[in-house]
Amino acid sequence: MRLVRHHPDADEADDLTGRRFVFANAAARELFRIQRAGTLLVTAVRNPQVLEAVDEALFGGIERAVEYETGGTQGRSWIAYARPLSEGPEGSRLALLVLRDETDARRSERTRAD
Repeated sequence: MRLVRHHPDADEADDLTGRRFVFANAAARELFRIQRAGTLLVTAVRNPQVLEAVDEALFGGIERAVEYETGGTQGRSWIAYARPLSEGPEGSRLALLVLRDETDARRSERTRAD
């Protein structure tokens, strides 16, 4: 679970430096190597679909879920949920980003299909 903020001083919606983590639980900090609050979202999350879902939550007030996979030797399947939250302190926009690991479920589905 991560709480993402767009600071009101970052005037443009396409200003990626305005999207920062406010809070990340221990699992998220470990997975994305987030060392402190205020870390840029784009340095931790590189998937364009997830970033777009967060933008829709922050700027459009739209809740969205996207599926994506990470590569590598031990690829993982994820569902990312982005949800808008009420306005934060100093007029900042807030969104909640939750990732759910679907790897085991997808492997089971493939095994049954085979």
